[in-house]
Amino acid sequence: MSKTEADQGGNGRAKPLQLRALRPTDRAALARLGTTLFQPFGDYSWALPDWLRRPGVWARVLDDGKGSPVGLALVTVMRGPGSDNHGYVLAIGVSEALQRRGWGRRLLDEGLSELRKRKSRFDLESVRLTVADDNTAALRLFESAGFHPVPHEIKYYEDGQRAISLSRPLD
Repeated sequence: MSKTEADQGGNGRAKPLQLRALRPTDRAALARLGTTLFQPFGDYSWALPDWLRRPGVWARVLDDGKGSPVGLALVTVMRGPGSDNHGYVLAIGVSEALQRRGWGRRLLDEGLSELRKRKSRFDLESVRLTVADDNTAALRLFESAGFHPVPHEIKYYEDGQRAISLSRPLD
């Protein structure tokens, strides 16, 4: 599958979208994008900048063809006691104008691929994430990718929003 697709811009000319690695100059734009994308689910103004500074966080960017991020995927490894390590999806998001075009799935697939590369080094068997229980689009995406609710693991965000923990085997 090609990493570059054409999307029609307002002037009718093709504007190539591309998945690429995070650049240091993307951090502020990604923080703004994430804050906008995840605003219905809480205040992410602090989370994205914090996650992007952490060692071990892998990021993939959906570029609008002009160097500006319009989507993101962030994954990491969570180390638990003993061999309870697992991959963790911190964030997946695509600007509203580009949603429902397969970009979220591509970003998720790239994040899972990156975690597979880390599998033997960190003894990873599963991938987890937390999603707001009323984020139906994200729930559909994650369920279609093989994620299932973790029994008895309901969480709440700081603002009281109910969140569901999902998990799937890494392979």
